[in-house]
Amino acid sequence: LNPTRPHDAGVMLSHTWAEDILEVQNAVNDRAAADGAGENLVIWFCLFAIYQVEDGAGPTIAEQLALNPFGCVIRSPSLAYM
Repeated sequence: LNPTRPHDAGVMLSHTWAEDILEVQNAVNDRAAADGAGENLVIWFCLFAIYQVEDGAGPTIAEQLALNPFGCVIRSPSLAYM
């Protein structure tokens, strides 16, 4: 979503499709407020970081997983929360 000015993630989120997305949003807002980052909190959220449509317009899930995106963000020195 930000190919021209990428940022290092401070938070990594993953979720299940059965999870309530509004609950996730509230948790993210609470975390950002609690640590004072507010709108500057950089989040890597698998929901938005992995193109999952499989419609031929973007990379396949397999192509993306071959780049090890989860491992890269987990090993990021800037990651403070998972």
